[in-house]
Amino acid sequence: MKIFKFMLMAVVAIAMASCSGGYNEKTCEELAEKIKNHDELTQADYSAMIEQLDGVTKEVEKLDEKYEDNPMELHNDEEAMSLIRYAFGFALTLEQANLDESNQKKYDDLKAKIEEAKEKEAK
Repeated sequence: MKIFKFMLMAVVAIAMASCSGGYNEKTCEELAEKIKNHDELTQADYSAMIEQLDGVTKEVEKLDEKYEDNPMELHNDEEAMSLIRYAFGFALTLEQANLDESNQKKYDDLKAKIEEAKEKEAK
């Protein structure tokens, strides 16, 4: 019985980790490497890219707030520059990709969310 409980807890922990979403530097680096090497990307890669782009966008928003008083300092922040490189690379790749229906919807929803955030910021 103890082994069953342990295995059940391990499965739940793994499921929670995989659903946590958000920015993951290792995942971004792996995806960026695939793009750089011109590897064939799968729908799973595109899905991960969309999730990472969403996470990267949130991280960049935090950094924008951090450097609100001195936006030029953002350019000296290595983490910010990495995030921006990921964002541009993923967005360019996704724009050119042949996304399946599910990924296209996720990507369209993300673009709408980003556009909405830009409009809020402009006000």
